[in-house]
Amino acid sequence: MPLLILLYATSPVMAVVGCCQATRILRTAPEKLWRLTAKGGGIPRDFFFSYFAATTEGCAIEVHHPMAFGEPVSLSSIREYDARYRPPQSMEYVDGEHPVALALSDHELWPPGTRK
Repeated sequence: MPLLILLYATSPVMAVVGCCQATRILRTAPEKLWRLTAKGGGIPRDFFFSYFAATTEGCAIEVHHPMAFGEPVSLSSIREYDARYRPPQSMEYVDGEHPVALALSDHELWPPGTRK
C-alpha cells in the first residue's frame, strides 16, 4: 500500500504545499542508485555522488501522483489547532487528529484526494 507524503516548504513559505505517494524505498550502492534514479531524480550527477561519497549504501523514495495544493496550508493555519506545533526536521506520522490533518481538512484537502 502506498504511503502518503505531505510536502512542507520551509521559510519563507512555511506551509504544506502538496503531497505525493511513496510507492517504494530503494536502498542500494550509490552507483546502482544513480542508474535507477538519474532520469527522474532532479539532481546533478556531481551533487549526487558528493552527497553519497562517504557511504556504501544510499536510499531513495520512489514517488508517484505528485499534487501541488492550489492554496498552500500555512503554518499559522496548522497552529490554530496546536499553538506549539513545530514542523519536523525530517518526517513525522500524521493521523486524522494531527494538527496538520485538521488544518488540511479545513481546506478540504484531508483525507487527500477528496477535494471537490
